[in-house]
Amino acid sequence: MPHLSFLSCRKENNDRNGDREVLGDLGESCWHPNMMEPSRSRPHLTSSMRTVPADKPSPAVSLEGFESDGHVPLSRKVCVSDAELIHRACTASQESRRGRLLRVPSVMWDCKEISGFALLSRRMGTGGEDFEVLTTGEVACEPYELEPLLRPLTESEYNAVARDFLGDQFIYGSIVHEVQRRAFDKTDDSEDKGKDSEDFTLYTEDHVAVRTACFARSRRFSRNEEWCYLEHFRPRSVAPATSFTTTGSSDSSTSSVNIDEPTGFSIVMTSMPESELTAGKMKKERVTQLHGITATYLVEPLAQTVGRRGPRVRVSFHATFTATKNMPEGYADSQTVRSRLMSLARSLHQLPDLVQQRQQQASQYSLRCSYSNPSGQEYRDTQEASNSRCVACTKRLRMKLLDTPTRRSKRCQICMYRACASCWSKESVETFTGHSTSMVVCRRCHENFGSSDYSHIQLT
Repeated sequence: MPHLSFLSCRKENNDRNGDREVLGDLGESCWHPNMMEPSRSRPHLTSSMRTVPADKPSPAVSLEGFESDGHVPLSRKVCVSDAELIHRACTASQESRRGRLLRVPSVMWDCKEISGFALLSRRMGTGGEDFEVLTTGEVACEPYELEPLLRPLTESEYNAVARDFLGDQFIYGSIVHEVQRRAFDKTDDSEDKGKDSEDFTLYTEDHVAVRTACFARSRRFSRNEEWCYLEHFRPRSVAPATSFTTTGSSDSSTSSVNIDEPTGFSIVMTSMPESELTAGKMKKERVTQLHGITATYLVEPLAQTVGRRGPRVRVSFHATFTATKNMPEGYADSQTVRSRLMSLARSLHQLPDLVQQRQQQASQYSLRCSYSNPSGQEYRDTQEASNSRCVACTKRLRMKLLDTPTRRSKRCQICMYRACASCWSKESVETFTGHSTSMVVCRRCHENFGSSDYSHIQLT
């Protein structure tokens, strides 16, 4: 059966009312809120929906803020405005600079070495509830080669890369929302009073997004874990940094700034309440929420040294956990968060192998712009085909031979992941040739329809 794309020309204005009637609830993510009309409760997919190419970001189109009446637009997946997201991202970035990320850690930390990466951790606070972890090491590559691994742009690559790092511990993740660059210059200047103006400035190269990640439980008889977080990517203009040794010694504790050489980057991630997200989440009763986390990836180029040829970078991961005094119901305890942060820190030692694999895959391509496309497509074809848990509720999936017809899982024809019997449905689809057929859609893709790439869908 050939692959059928959903790409088609837009219909005329007099046909749009009919399209919206057929779209139903799914149309809320594809039409402007002012154009919304009452529709049928049973959603259907039509050929009038546009798709996004595979090399483009997958989340829904961002609106700059709330509507004039103060309510959230129906198509928006986040309950806070873009201005508030930008303010939170800048605040988290400022706090990470004030932390220990750019300093030499104290010898009082618990120190280990894993495959050439130094792993340091310690407990903080009066009762030892707070936690801090730092891992750092060197990778033989250019800084730009680490961007698709530490910050995948599409949801398919995001899940594939996370599985490479964490294996079966990672269940599924979503890119819920992206802040459009046009909103960067529209933040309220009054919020910056008393703050460092440089720390609260977003540039055109910056990227702010809301993501979710679901992990398998770290302890027996506990729930699976979900992390809703705000991500702030910023390129760094720094000169080559000094090398760092596992004993905690360094030639210099800071790096001089060189605006003519924009190399390196940082990624700051801070927790968000799951109540502020309306899509991209697991079922609330099936997971426990990770909270109070501020984590940072920092990539810095290293100076050339005798005996070491080729470019090298220093990669650091620094994360802190601040326990909540009055912890709401459904939040993970301190031990669960500490275990998850240690797992994320330990996974960084796989970075050299992943970089080497991508370098081998991209060796046949001479242009740098085609670097991420073949690897991302290969991940989609191989990695996304297998999952042992439902991507919508984290329920463990049975083997096909043990499944009864009423409890049988199905593979979503949009994301190509399997979903349990209660989290998938068959939807009627009109192809671009005018024929009608049906396709299996999981609950997560049902929520985010109209914001992903569907060119790989095979209708049966």
